Amino acid sequence: LLAMGFGGWSKTDYGAFVRASAQFGEKNYLAIAQEVGKPDEEVRRYSQAFWSVGSQRMPTDVWMKAMTKVDAGKKKLEAVQGMIEATRKKVERFANPWETMTFKFKSSRGPKEFTPQSNRYLLTFVQMYGYGNWDRIHQAVRACHCFKFDYWLRSRTREEVKRQCERLMKEAEKENQELVRRSADEEKQRQKEEAERVATEEKERIES
Repeated sequence: LLAMGFGGWSKTDYGAFVRASAQFGEKNYLAIAQEVGKPDEEVRRYSQAFWSVGSQRMPTDVWMKAMTKVDAGKKKLEAVQGMIEATRKKVERFANPWETMTFKFKSSRGPKEFTPQSNRYLLTFVQMYGYGNWDRIHQAVRACHCFKFDYWLRSRTREEVKRQCERLMKEAEKENQELVRRSADEEKQRQKEEAERVATEEKERIES
C-alpha cells in the first residue's frame, strides 16, 4: 500500500491497524484511528485501500494472517453483540429489574458468592452503562447504598465483576433462546389445534 500514498505507515502502524480492526470491527474508523494514532479520515482511506486491493498487493501469508485475526475478532464481536441484545431483552422484561428480575441458574460456589440481588444490579448496570465499561460498573456497585455493608461484594475486583457480568449475560442469552423455542413450540401447537378444530367443524358440516 506504500505506492498508494501511505508511505507514512510503518510496520507498527500496520500491526496496530490489524489488531484494532479485529477488536473494534473493520469499519469502526474512529476507534481504529485512536489505536493507530492517525487521523480518522486517513485511517478510513487506508482501510478502504487495504480491503479493496490488499489481497492482491500483499504477500499471501501476510494477508492470510491478517484475515485470520480479523475474522476471529469479528466472531467475538458478533458473540458480544448477541450477549448485549440478550441482556437488553431480559432487563426490559421486568418493570423494575432492580427488584424483580429472576435467574434460572443456581450458584454452587459456597457461602461467599454473588447473590440474586447483586446479580440483578450487575446485569442492570451492564444495560445502563454498556458492555465493556467495567470500571464504571465496578464503581457503581461499590457506591450502591444497598450494598453498603456487603463487604464481600464491595471487595470484588474489576475483573471479578467483569466475569460475573459476562456470566449473567451468557445466561440471559440461553434464557432468551429457550423462550424463543418455547414460543415457537406453542405457536405450532396452536396452529395444530386450530387446524384440527377447522377439520372437525368441516366434517360435522358435511355430515349434517
